Amino acid sequence: FNEQINILLADNFAKILKENLIEYTKILDNDISQTSEKVIDVQHIIREISHSLNTPLAQIEAIVLRLQDEYPKKIHPNLYESLIRIGSAVNLCKSTIYAFRELVKIVEPSREVWEPRSIKQNIEDALKIYTLKHKKRVEFKVQLPEKIDGYSINYITAILLPIVENAVEAVNENGRIVIDAHKQDNKLQLIIKNTLTSHMPRPKEDIFRPGFTTKEDHEGMGLSIVKDLLCSVQGTITYNIRGTTISFSISLPIK
Repeated sequence: FNEQINILLADNFAKILKENLIEYTKILDNDISQTSEKVIDVQHIIREISHSLNTPLAQIEAIVLRLQDEYPKKIHPNLYESLIRIGSAVNLCKSTIYAFRELVKIVEPSREVWEPRSIKQNIEDALKIYTLKHKKRVEFKVQLPEKIDGYSINYITAILLPIVENAVEAVNENGRIVIDAHKQDNKLQLIIKNTLTSHMPRPKEDIFRPGFTTKEDHEGMGLSIVKDLLCSVQGTITYNIRGTTISFSISLPIK
């Protein structure tokens, strides 16, 4: 029963987040810089998408809190752990929603902006959910700070999630994923590295263009979303394949 709940959670979380990201990317791919009317239209669309997602997420969150009271950890440890993961999945979805709201500046200054506890916790939660979804045994090491000055936790979460899911999909069974952050040349570097089953040739196409994918039943939007988000802050992303290891490097201006 516990395993079925976790698998259902992982699948539903992935679908909600994927649909959310695709809709936002379609908006970002439109030219919104020419007129204020277009900016207003985009803000309205994002408000509508945000509202339509926040409502069911809030309901899920409320149900989880109620069930945690009804099924305490000491009596139902497995069920309680599943509820914790559902709550984590909700928080990851909310992070993505708020990241895009912040991007187009429609978060009301007078209102307190929702943020999760920390970047590190968010990404560790995502790794647990994705490894469960793909039914993989993976060793992962997350060396990220709780917060990064000048960037919201929601924003950092949103730029890391698509790469983290790709890493889990690509990593070999019993492989390793390492995510860390360090300063270099007045930039903040976020590195996501994972092992592969075998050597992977470098794709000839631009992997960051919308629609690029090597997997069936994928939209090919994840990396292009990351690139769009980074462009909004003059950030960059590159990747490198060396032997049976692939690494992505995100560079952000230090604020």
